[in-house]
Amino acid sequence: MSLLFWGLATTMLATAIGFVVFPLVSEKKSSPMPWAAVVVVVSLLATGLYLGLGSPDALDAGHQQARANPFNSNSASAGRSGTSLASVGNLVDGLRSRLEQEPDDAGGWLLLARSYEHLGRYQDAADAYEQAKFLGKADSDLEKTLLAGKVVETTQTNIDPLPSIRGRVALTPEAASQVNPDDTIFIFAKESPEHRMPVVALRKPAAKLPFDFVLTDAQAMVAGTHLADYETLVVTARVSRSGMATDSVAGLEVWSDPVSPTTGSEIDLLISVNSQAGVASDE
Repeated sequence: MSLLFWGLATTMLATAIGFVVFPLVSEKKSSPMPWAAVVVVVSLLATGLYLGLGSPDALDAGHQQARANPFNSNSASAGRSGTSLASVGNLVDGLRSRLEQEPDDAGGWLLLARSYEHLGRYQDAADAYEQAKFLGKADSDLEKTLLAGKVVETTQTNIDPLPSIRGRVALTPEAASQVNPDDTIFIFAKESPEHRMPVVALRKPAAKLPFDFVLTDAQAMVAGTHLADYETLVVTARVSRSGMATDSVAGLEVWSDPVSPTTGSEIDLLISVNSQAGVASDE
């Protein structure tokens, strides 16, 4: 509470007491100050003091608010601008890591696309949005933003489109009789069928067969890996009963001929009993 407030309040109180006591003790009782004058003077002093300083509670409230929010709006905005972007970046990295483990989360891919767009990473946003849309999640506003020239500017500057491999997985009737709805279909892109470590990978439930797929950098098994770094890749589709990528139902696996991820490759993978290499076509 303000020392000035208490100082003036004390002065006013002393003055009021003086007006009251002095006539009582004065020997000149014949001319005391009228009581009405005392009331008027004290009232005027009180009113002036209140108008000048306001309520002491208001002072306390102001101090409390200042302690609760020690920075004004300008400094707060300046402080948040750096830390908020860093925080969002960390959250986006965490979301990307989770989606590498749960690639079928359509809502997660859409959230990742929106987050990348917010950060100005438009190519990453388009990549993530493409995966979300493939899984059945779409956002017309985001799509319009991406198509308005922020990512599609690549077309305007004659830059090659984002590397990807698209295709379709299906079963022959004989193979379908051996596949359960709760089996898992793994799709890998490797340097060759003999390589153990895929470059990119995707998993889908067998119940969705036949289905289309798209492989992009978003499904990279190792952070920092890019499809554009490879001239050709071999795509494998495998039926797994255990849900483990290394496990496959005997014979229910097919792989493509080498395809280029930078030329808009489209492949058809038909899984049959004792499948052989599939037919790939670049379009």
